[in-house]
Amino acid sequence: MLGLKACADNMVGGQLVKGISGGEKRRLSLAVQLISDPPVLLADEPLSGLDAFTAQNVMQTLKDLASSGRTLIVSVHQPRSDIWQMFDNVLLLVKGGKSAFSGPTSGILEAFERAGEVCPANFK
Repeated sequence: MLGLKACADNMVGGQLVKGISGGEKRRLSLAVQLISDPPVLLADEPLSGLDAFTAQNVMQTLKDLASSGRTLIVSVHQPRSDIWQMFDNVLLLVKGGKSAFSGPTSGILEAFERAGEVCPANFK
């Protein structure tokens, strides 16, 4: 599910042993959490440090899990547009941890426009 078959027989590694890559370690961390089949999964920056292809695959896996009825809460900073489109709902926090927007991703542009902010035409 998380593309770890190729490194299944490798050591994870640490300071003295190289082991698997950083991206593989991040995906392994998610896999370990999924083993217990939790009804809610909190993923803090699961895409950080991943290349674009792997980030897309991890996010698609998370989206598939959410589509199967599981609740996922994912924190990300500055997601690419293809990643952004995979989110159903968003809580946008600003400095000080205050909420700037909370709701379906489809409503965020309208909310910003009501607040007087204009989104570039190529983003819409």
